[in-house]
Amino acid sequence: MVRNGAALLEEQYGRLCLTFGTATLPSLSPEHLALLLSNWHKVVHRFFEALARESERKGLDWSCIYVVEIQIQRWERSGEVALHLHWLCPGRKDSRSRWAISPKQVAGIWARVLGNILGFIPDCRAAIRLEMPKGSVAKELGKYLSKGCRCVAAVAAAGKADQLPTAWWGGTTKLKASVEESVIWLDRDQCLALIDRQDSLRESGRAWVLHHFIDRHDADNLPEDSRKFWVGATIGFNCDRSVLLAFIKTLKLQNSCA
Repeated sequence: MVRNGAALLEEQYGRLCLTFGTATLPSLSPEHLALLLSNWHKVVHRFFEALARESERKGLDWSCIYVVEIQIQRWERSGEVALHLHWLCPGRKDSRSRWAISPKQVAGIWARVLGNILGFIPDCRAAIRLEMPKGSVAKELGKYLSKGCRCVAAVAAAGKADQLPTAWWGGTTKLKASVEESVIWLDRDQCLALIDRQDSLRESGRAWVLHHFIDRHDADNLPEDSRKFWVGATIGFNCDRSVLLAFIKTLKLQNSCA
């Protein structure tokens, strides 16, 4: 959903008009940090709600996809579970226009959202980074979903699983609906057939393949062959929908394609 949502945003608005944003939590006491983590769903909801209002006020259609990540270096350095956001949204009307919202404005919104929960306004001047995506926005945003998997296992093993978020990604309803409408559904046998061909697909340059694993929290106490559970594979085709459907047809997988 995240990679496809990012791809649709790029298709609709163009990479040069998109904003790739990062919002981190400032330095706080353990008590204040825990308060934000326990209210993380409110933080995320109120932040994007405020961004949407500001964007619409500047004449932009609001559409967004985001992921949540643990600050790995902060965890390794201090043992703090500090979450941060990466998001992608329209940032200006066209490539010749000025950016609608400045980093200073977003930092002010972030500070107010955190302050409403903390009871005081924290210093967020260094907590916001906004930039134009430099390459594939789908790959750039999607990589964060798997980047912190090992860190999540370490957090849980340290007895801090209650500080982890209940959702690691999200987006606007309309964008998610657009992704779902563009899905080509395959049955189990068809998916397995594609997975069996993954090496040749990768070598041909027609597709990229990403395997997803999940670490068990008690992995150290398990035999080597049981420490990881394979969740699945993401296969991305370097072509448009019509070419993809034609390719699937050549594999005799077309019967249940929508």
